[in-house]
Amino acid sequence: KMSNVVLIPSNPSEFPLLLTESKPIAKGFAGATLLLYVIGFFLPSSENVFAMKATNTYGSHSYVWNLVTAGFYNTSIFMALATAASFIIMSRFLNNWSSGDFFRFVLFSSTAVGIFTFVCQITMYLTSLNHKHLEYPVSGGYGILSAFIVVIKQRLPEEPIRIFGNSIEGLTAKYLPGIAVTLAAVLSLVGVAPVFTQTLCGAYFGWLYLRFFQRGDDGLRGDPSEDMSFIAFFPPSLKPFMQLVSSAAFRMVCTPGVQGLLDEITATSSGLPRAAAQPSS
Repeated sequence: KMSNVVLIPSNPSEFPLLLTESKPIAKGFAGATLLLYVIGFFLPSSENVFAMKATNTYGSHSYVWNLVTAGFYNTSIFMALATAASFIIMSRFLNNWSSGDFFRFVLFSSTAVGIFTFVCQITMYLTSLNHKHLEYPVSGGYGILSAFIVVIKQRLPEEPIRIFGNSIEGLTAKYLPGIAVTLAAVLSLVGVAPVFTQTLCGAYFGWLYLRFFQRGDDGLRGDPSEDMSFIAFFPPSLKPFMQLVSSAAFRMVCTPGVQGLLDEITATSSGLPRAAAQPSS
């Protein structure tokens, strides 16, 4: 495992290295995020175009692209800067990923969150017949940030979490996704920021991509390590129950037919083998 990894340089003179050593696609994502914020600041009505709002995604408008752009469109300058910075920082951190790897991970995670949010809005409307569920704009880089946190868990599961330079005993990077989702749940419950769905989905879809689709340095598809098993994201007291749930879900979704289709697509596109996922996924 890696140790003493510094994601954010403590010396301001090292900040330019973040830009020079980051991938062009990361700079593109960061630039697009900041540009969308500026557009939204001077043209607030652009939220109807770039944020995920079910009534604009389908129907007479058909702004289907907002399923993708919602994750990059921020109405808060803090979130815009945090999301843009995350692209640069994680691009440098993931120096063994190609620009294509980085692009696919970000696009998959952000788009999957957008699609799930759209489905949630439609479902809430159908169950309540309250039209406001279709009109509520959802945007922000919470899903992207959450997906990146899962990457950190994958790469540095035992890395101590440091606050102001001091590590907290027993608190390591493998707990970061749970901390992020819990914090998002609290913020949503108290009405500060309704970001739970985006944060939870970002963590889940980030894990899903890394667990089953991401290519490793050995060319294999997926990450079958125990640290990336589904139950590894839950406290010990819940693991026996989640083991039953995850095994049942795995058997239903990962049928031989589905795996065969994935292998066929993989063989056609790259000719590389895949990693065998375990039932504890």
